[in-house]
Amino acid sequence: MNILKKINGVLSDFLHTDKKYTAVIIICFLYAGFSLMLFVFMIYAEFSSAQAPRPEDINMDINQSNPPNFNRGFNPMKILLAPLSASLLIGGIVSLIAGISIWTLTRKKEKKQITHHVTNSLLLPDEKKIFDLLKNNPNGLTQSKLVIDSNLTKVKVHRIIKKFEDKKLVEKYKFGTTNKIILKE
Repeated sequence: MNILKKINGVLSDFLHTDKKYTAVIIICFLYAGFSLMLFVFMIYAEFSSAQAPRPEDINMDINQSNPPNFNRGFNPMKILLAPLSASLLIGGIVSLIAGISIWTLTRKKEKKQITHHVTNSLLLPDEKKIFDLLKNNPNGLTQSKLVIDSNLTKVKVHRIIKKFEDKKLVEKYKFGTTNKIILKE
């Protein structure tokens, strides 16, 4: 019973983290590799059978002036139009694109999380206040609203924003008589 609880806990943790994306990525790449390799083997088999002599061609008279042509021709359209090979090719390509897309999106998300974590851990307390206020307001805040919400002076907020701009953490836009500050993603 204790083992079942541990397994359930591990599965629950797995399904509630980014590990499920890793599993999907691995499955996409495995399926893409498998289906594309089968497609290549099908092309190879068709090419080999097109080059192989037929049994009736082998028993021909050797004394003929023109030796028989064993090459019956390789027709790639025959392979591409066959339902099995077309589904393997399309499925492999789609699965490969899906795997790459999911991988790219999860890497961007992880990079964003790491950047925010590292940035957060390196900030001074006053900078952390401003950073957290901007993080909690994805549409940005005006500089005057930051002064009010953070209980810091205008000069202190201005210097912190300038420091964030230099580090390319925020974007500053003119907004009437004040500035609108938006945290970069």
